Amino acid sequence: MPRRKELKSILSGILGSFNSRNNDLGGYWAMGKIYLSAQQKGISNLEFDFLNANVSPNIESLIPISQTYNKILLSLLNKHNIPRDWLAAATLEIIFNCDYEKQYHYFGKALGDRYLCKMRFDTDLGVTTILKVGGICWAHDPKRESKRAVHSGI
Repeated sequence: MPRRKELKSILSGILGSFNSRNNDLGGYWAMGKIYLSAQQKGISNLEFDFLNANVSPNIESLIPISQTYNKILLSLLNKHNIPRDWLAAATLEIIFNCDYEKQYHYFGKALGDRYLCKMRFDTDLGVTTILKVGGICWAHDPKRESKRAVHSGI
């Protein structure tokens, strides 16, 4: 029998996957490409809505990421027999060039710029949970990065 507390585990896994170096976009680390897109638009915050498969502000090149994670989320809910309507919202906010927080930014600024990912989900019962993970990244630069030989195609 499914339980709402399983949502935290599922969304924690999605957050870890999103932040992973294995999350690629066209063969390159997705976070670096997301950061480059944010820099080009002059923004420091982005929000992915995984239930509705969109991104705000609307950046066309990032929509495939939101669509992919929408499919992953719905698949995991189905696999765990969790009704879709138990989840009222599932958003991921990325904040670039955020303040240093020891638990999220281990190595300092020398290796790139800090970012923080906040996964927020609301249940149909009005319970809100926020999960955080951070890291350090550079904006995507194909001259400095190696492209994955075989990539997922998103």
